[in-house]
Amino acid sequence: AGAEPLRAEVRHFWTERFGLRLLEGYGVTEAAPMVAGNTPALLKVGTVGRLLPGIEARLVSIEGIAEGKELWIRGPNLMFGYLSEGGAEVGLRDGWYPTGDLVERDEEGFYRILGRVRRFAKIAGEMVSLDVSERLAECARPQASHAAVAVASPQRGEEIVLVTTDPLLTLAELRQAAERLGASRLAVPSRILRRTTLPRLPNQKVDYCALASE
Repeated sequence: AGAEPLRAEVRHFWTERFGLRLLEGYGVTEAAPMVAGNTPALLKVGTVGRLLPGIEARLVSIEGIAEGKELWIRGPNLMFGYLSEGGAEVGLRDGWYPTGDLVERDEEGFYRILGRVRRFAKIAGEMVSLDVSERLAECARPQASHAAVAVASPQRGEEIVLVTTDPLLTLAELRQAAERLGASRLAVPSRILRRTTLPRLPNQKVDYCALASE
């Protein structure tokens, strides 16, 4: 499983219904595409596994973000770079590719994806993960689709707005989910917008740019 975090209820469904284990992995297009993965012999639920052979990783601190570090990778499967309009190859930094993903690495070398570097809102000077806001909604209403975006706020710099397909989700439920998960109250969205569907990119990921422009 890849492209999106593997939900616990999806893993449970496949195990209970079909007796299958889903192995979660991680990749980026620039690495053609696999970077890490769980295997039947080396599996840790909640992680994307360990790096594939030949791939090196560097964890880089991001100013203002306390939890997790940005994953940089280097290896034989990595692209040479993006081709610019002038014909130059750009995008790598001394052979390293900054993925833009925030990760944690445990003592056994398993990686856990925390979110995207750009997927943060700056609320009253604090950097708050929009992915955490979405996890609150998924905890409260796992059957619906949710997307969190940051919008300008004259009082706090930015605020978080949750767009959801659930017709009944409330802010009180999100606050309760934050308490259960031990998340900061700043991650609780200030507003909820409802839609029948969320805009999607061709790869079926949420089109956050379209949501933010509405």
